[in-house]
Amino acid sequence: MEEQPKPEGKMEKTPIPEVQFEVLGIKDEIEMIFSFCMHKNPSLDFSKVVYNVHPELRKMVDGITDEKQFHEQCEKYVLDYIDKNKEALEKSKKHFQKIWNQIGEDLLKNLLEDFETDLPEEIKEIKANVSINPMCPRFIDRWMFNLYYKFSDSSIVGGFYS
Repeated sequence: MEEQPKPEGKMEKTPIPEVQFEVLGIKDEIEMIFSFCMHKNPSLDFSKVVYNVHPELRKMVDGITDEKQFHEQCEKYVLDYIDKNKEALEKSKKHFQKIWNQIGEDLLKNLLEDFETDLPEEIKEIKANVSINPMCPRFIDRWMFNLYYKFSDSSIVGGFYS
């Protein structure tokens, strides 16, 4: 069976947006960790994934049911953890940016092709956050995604693509 040529889409005309990596802000980091760990719906409980890489956080919040107290402990943990890991977060940010600069444009084009879609022309930048959260949420409506700072090179590519 002969392969049909793909119709020409906007992809060739629409420039690929820049992707800039930043370390996620402390306030956002606290809220991310809190929201993934203080679950109200058991079917959306992702706390085990977070606690797997942050066992000290689990100890700090174990048995706390009050949301305010739970949030306070998450804040205390995140502030301390980020303070102790600033250099590693910055190093990951630079490393992720370097990898993206090498493969990102092709990866994004392939992703768009796989989903048979184009990017809106007004999108000039996609924000990528380096985070202590291993869950790596995406915020499609804000053209933003997070990557866990301890990802291996192969996990980074998977994180970009998934």
